[in-house]
Amino acid sequence: LHAAAVATLARSFDPAHGGFGGAPKFPQPALLNYLLALAWRGDGQAGAMLTATLRNMAAGGIYDHVGGGFARYSTDERWHVPHFEKMLYDNAQLVRVYVGAWRLGGEERFRFVAEDTLAYLQREMHPAAAPAAFSSAQDADSEGVEGRFYVWTAGELRALLGGDAPAAMRLYGATEAGNWEHGVNVLERRDAEAVRAELGLEPEAFAAWERSVRERLYAVRAKRIWPITDDKVLADWNGMALRAFAEAGRLLGRPDLVDAARALAQFVLGTMRSDGRLRHAWRDGVLRAESYLADHAQVGLGLLELHAATGEIEWLRQACVLAEEMVARFHAEGEGFYDAEAGTLPVRARD
Repeated sequence: LHAAAVATLARSFDPAHGGFGGAPKFPQPALLNYLLALAWRGDGQAGAMLTATLRNMAAGGIYDHVGGGFARYSTDERWHVPHFEKMLYDNAQLVRVYVGAWRLGGEERFRFVAEDTLAYLQREMHPAAAPAAFSSAQDADSEGVEGRFYVWTAGELRALLGGDAPAAMRLYGATEAGNWEHGVNVLERRDAEAVRAELGLEPEAFAAWERSVRERLYAVRAKRIWPITDDKVLADWNGMALRAFAEAGRLLGRPDLVDAARALAQFVLGTMRSDGRLRHAWRDGVLRAESYLADHAQVGLGLLELHAATGEIEWLRQACVLAEEMVARFHAEGEGFYDAEAGTLPVRARD
């Protein structure tokens, strides 16, 4: 069965740029997690497709080389120009793929991307009213223009970076004419080793140099008009974040990430449950009435991972409670699990 699945995926795999299919190209983290599981079992073809995809995504403009995190999808086949919207669920799932791939092959860039993405979520995606939880998304537009917040002209880069500008522009694929429409540049990162060699820097010194460049770019970008953040807290997407932070904290040896996961679990269980139901959405103190199967499943998986990271029995106990509620509220004998509780509609959805 797995061999047939890999053969099917191989037919749509893009050997030049990684990923599956053509433009627009989506990360598809669930598919990547499947390839990761097969690679851990020794499937070389699955591992090769996974590695090529992760490398190309991390090099392309779909990844934010200034602030971290992935955009929702690429408008082209080579991951260069994204649809600039950033979603919590994409980033949470991709963190787990990159951490797992780092553990499998030891590729340090994968670890960097995972940690950088988590840092982005902690820096920019905490709603003010719930600093332990995570917002849903950041918009693609600012000032009514898609991507304006993220792109750079050559003149802006030169004025900001001074003597570092020529090397930084080579590193991030920026040109005088711009690598996208209207003379602007979407930053990508495809020739890092060549730039490091040109600068004559050892890896550690090069990393420090690039960090300095990124910090200067971020400081200036932060003064621009920001895209709108959708700051509602969704239980299922925060469950994905809970799982990502707990697992990354355990595998990367980062107790601070585990602490963030613990605080998130406390918020979800303490604030988003009412009348024995885990509710789907919360914003600014208002808890919605809806309650879905996916909320229970994703938060439950996150709690299991938090238990694995901490050994604290409470999280396992709470996961069992959610599982029992899933059966009681969503399961029908012989029918499987429904997406939501029974309502007034004549048809009850089951995905």
